[in-house]
Amino acid sequence: MLTRAIEINPMEPTAHFTLGTTYFNLLQYENAIKHFERAEEHNPDDYEVLVNLALCHDRLNHHNKAENYYRRVLALDPKSDEICLKLANVCLKQNKIDE
Repeated sequence: MLTRAIEINPMEPTAHFTLGTTYFNLLQYENAIKHFERAEEHNPDDYEVLVNLALCHDRLNHHNKAENYYRRVLALDPKSDEICLKLANVCLKQNKIDE
């Protein structure tokens, strides 16, 4: 159903977000990233899209990309303790102790 919606309207961000979430839940992070990135093209400051991109990259050990997305999320919500912790963890994985 979602793939059909994307075939009809490949620019539909909601369908891409939902399909990305489905792939994320199936642990298919590379596929999820593709669809979250399409959703991001239309809504570059969408909190949920950015969080999901950060999580996907984090789970794939793409630490630099995960860090960049976590920082973008924090720019939108600087008081998010959960995102601060995730950012700290990804920085530690990169030996960025002072950040």
